Amino acid sequence: MRILFALLLCVIPMPSGLADAQEVEAPEPNIACADCPTFISVPNPPPAMRRISHVAAFELTWNEYLAAYDAGACPIPRSDHGFSERRELDAHIDLFRIDWPATLLGPEEVECYADWLSDKIGRTVAIPTTQEWLWFARSGRATGRFPWGDNPDAGSAAIGGLSAIQDGTRDHEVRVPYLTWSQARHVNRYLSAVKVGQYPPTEWGLFDVFGNAWELTSDVSNRTAPENAPQPNMFAGAKRVRIVGQSHGLVEWRQADMAGNPNYAMIFDGRYSTGVAVRFILIE
Repeated sequence: MRILFALLLCVIPMPSGLADAQEVEAPEPNIACADCPTFISVPNPPPAMRRISHVAAFELTWNEYLAAYDAGACPIPRSDHGFSERRELDAHIDLFRIDWPATLLGPEEVECYADWLSDKIGRTVAIPTTQEWLWFARSGRATGRFPWGDNPDAGSAAIGGLSAIQDGTRDHEVRVPYLTWSQARHVNRYLSAVKVGQYPPTEWGLFDVFGNAWELTSDVSNRTAPENAPQPNMFAGAKRVRIVGQSHGLVEWRQADMAGNPNYAMIFDGRYSTGVAVRFILIE
């Protein structure tokens, strides 16, 4: 089905001003690579953006990241989320071989994986800017709160199950297939997501752009402590990064917006301040 989405891209009309005037030819829908993300070809982006040829169909998963770890290229993330010490995470690493977004990675791990994958497939792998992310998440439309448009009612069926998230049990259809939620939370109390591919794809075949995990962009800026901060030097040197896409359980979904309204994660001491995922793009 995802291949069909990609092959149809060459005939999907683009809104005025959102694509080059020339006819779009769809390149290969996927990049052949064992244990690599599935990449979907997309139409030519607007001239102001980089020459994006493909976008990952899903957020980077633990299974995909651990392929780089198994190859000796990238480390296990250094995280205090749910683990008292690094060796505890090492001891449980096999329980992370699941198709959930890798939300414990820090900036160095994300960069390491992008470099490793670039070398592996011979393509430039990058994190999208906010503008680029919104372009492909909206399937080339200029605006849109949700992947299907602006009307929240149109998403009632697509986002089925989210009301169960609010009751604290997480006992609904969007869950890891072989671990209960409570077992998964024991392994990692801050997974900050659900199994990838549970939310329907956009017109371009991209899953979970709304409602799974917050997604990183490459838009990073300096963080300035508020004037009334009790410890203004506590986060000296910290930066903030724009995140988009909305977490699956953070807000009541009808009030949400793919753009994040906007929202940011802080980068401090080699980590992100909250669980965030990443969806890579390929640059020509």
